[in-house]
Amino acid sequence: MVNRSSGSVAVLISFVLFLLLAPLVYFASVGPVAWLADKGMVSVEQDSIAYRIYWPLESGAAHCRPLGGALAWYVSLFRAPRPDPIIY
Repeated sequence: MVNRSSGSVAVLISFVLFLLLAPLVYFASVGPVAWLADKGMVSVEQDSIAYRIYWPLESGAAHCRPLGGALAWYVSLFRAPRPDPIIY
């Protein structure tokens, strides 16, 4: 006999894991997208798909300092360091 309750528990656990991990994956994906935008491979203009997908993060960062700081720090990890200017 097949125990149907164990299948239901597995589905419930999978659903809860999805709900917990989806926002994390969404937040984590902004760094690679910023890198692609710096390379010119992704457009971030207001009419682009990337802008529409990541607009909630941008809006949240503008209205919540801790989120803005965390997002700026995380995106900076994907950007190439800029050389110091040469002063004569």
